[in-house]
Formats: sequence, structure tokens, C-alpha cells
Amino acid sequence: MLDEIAVLRERFSAAGTVDGSVDQMYETAKQLGFDALIYDYTPVPFDYNGDIMLPSLLKLRNIADDMPDYWFNRGYFRIDPVQRLACRTTVPFFWNYDPDAATLISRFMTEETGPVAHYLRERDMSRGITVPVHTPRGDYATVTAVHFGRGGDFSREAQHHIAEFSLAAQVFHEAAYAMFDAGARSVSTARLTERESECLRYSAEGYSAKEISRIIDRSVPTVVMHLNAAAKKLGARNRTQAVVPPAITGCCRPGHPITSIAATLFRSLWSATQPRKEMPHRHECHEAICRFAIIALPASPARWIPRGCRWSSPMAGRAAPTTTSIPSSISATSTAAQ
Repeated sequence: MLDEIAVLRERFSAAGTVDGSVDQMYETAKQLGFDALIYDYTPVPFDYNGDIMLPSLLKLRNIADDMPDYWFNRGYFRIDPVQRLACRTTVPFFWNYDPDAATLISRFMTEETGPVAHYLRERDMSRGITVPVHTPRGDYATVTAVHFGRGGDFSREAQHHIAEFSLAAQVFHEAAYAMFDAGARSVSTARLTERESECLRYSAEGYSAKEISRIIDRSVPTVVMHLNAAAKKLGARNRTQAVVPPAITGCCRPGHPITSIAATLFRSLWSATQPRKEMPHRHECHEAICRFAIIALPASPARWIPRGCRWSSPMAGRAAPTTTSIPSSISATSTAAQ
């Protein structure tokens, strides 16, 4: 088994590019009797509403040319029963869109997902195997082999090849990921311009649109336009909520244009709720703030914390103080209040 993994890793890595490694995976699928390959990657499976995120990378082999348009622009990816199952399981599975077939995707086949089933049946792509790849980074990919045609006992064929295909898919993804560029590794829904990021940052600091307009020397309608554009890109209903989606979707990482927004919001919230005797629920306030911070700033939390806030991590083997109701993953107390 270890020798087989080493051989696969060498073959996929030797391709030198993502497309080259996808070609190699496609050849593997063909050797197992499949006709096409679909590979997609998403930095975070769900957005803050719980909806499936669109992938930042999609690679197709021997697939209809119009599939990207349907899956991206028409939103089929979000309602695809295969994707709805794959992002909820780590176990490889075979699927069949034929109405009489009883496979694991059957529970997701509803009137809403009907267009996806119709598209795939119309193009004779109604059967296949999918390997979900969930990594410790929190990102997510699927490697899918498609079988054209409707004849024969597909379930028996799938069970025969699923273990071998799954092993190849796992090794393939790790090799391909190492060759990703920055665009493929970024959440595709948060592409803010410099001005949108600036306005949103000031908004997170508590400035009104009128105050922001004075700071950046632009009209109030222009500021509102930038804030609304940023909120729309982040899938938020308003400016306040616009700061939250990037935190939950993992956009707030060092180097990301809106990392400083999350950091500023955290500092502002902390400062506004410093423990005081007249705040009987101060620890609950800090718990909420810290829950936000650990999601928003996972890469390097120590970089953003203000003085007086102590962090402890179970990964470091340090237990959190028992004097507060703050979760064990983070402890926050104020030395100024002691």
C-alpha cells in the first residue's frame, strides 16, 4: 500500500502543473472504466448562511463545454445533490440520477435540484463515483469520475473500483494543491476593491458614511455606493453584517485585504466591553467577542489581541481558567480589572 501511494504521489507531482496532474488523474479514471473527470476545490464548504460556496477552481475532462456556465452562473453547483452529500461526508460514494436508482443522493433529489438531474441525464452523465476530500486546513474538494450510459449493473462496478479510485483521488488532490496559485486558494466571493475595503474598515470602526466621506475626501453617496458594493460581494444584508461573512468563510487571513477589518472590529469590541463592576454580564460579552475572534483570526490570533487579553489553546495543552464562562478554546480576562 505504501509503495502504491509513493508511486501515485510521484506520478501526480511529476506532472508539474495543476492541469498536468488533472490529466494524470483522468487517465487513472479511464483505466478503471470511467469516461470523464470533474475536480473542484473550495477553500470553505459553506458560507455564513449555510449555503454551499462556489468553488475557486473547477477542472473538467471530457465534460460538456457548457457545464461551467450552468454550475457557476446559473447556480447549479449549490443545488447539486452530489455536492450536497459530498460536503457532509468524508466517505466516497457512488451516485445515480436515474429516478428509479436508490443511491445516497436520493434524499437530496427534490424539485429544487430537478434542473441538475435533468441536465446530467440529458447529457448521459447520470452515474459516477465521488470522493470528498476534507483536509485539516478546513478546505474541501471533490474528485468525481463519471460513467456515460445507463446500461449494466453500475452499482457493482462502482463498488469494485471505489477503493482504488478513492486512494488515487486523495493522493492526487494533495499533489495538485501544492501547485495551486493564490487565486485558487482564496474564497472567490470576497474580491473587494481597495476603496471598498477602506470604507468597510472605517465602518467597522464605527464611523458613519458622512464621517467616512470626510476622511477619504469623497461624497457621501460614493461612500454608500462602496459600502453597498462590499456588502453585496460578501453576501451580507447590511454594513454591519458585511464584517461577519469574511470571518466565517475564512477570508480573514494574513495578507487578505479585509483581515484588518476583522482585527479592528475585535479590538473595538474588546475596548468597548472592558470588564467593569457595573457590567454584570461582562464575561458573556467577552465570550461572544472571543468566539468571533477565534473564527475570524485563526492564522495568528496573538497578532491581533489587545493588552490584557490572554489566550489559551487546548492544542498547546493549557487549560483555560475556570473563573469565567469563556469557552476552553480561549480565555479572556482583563489585567486592568484585577
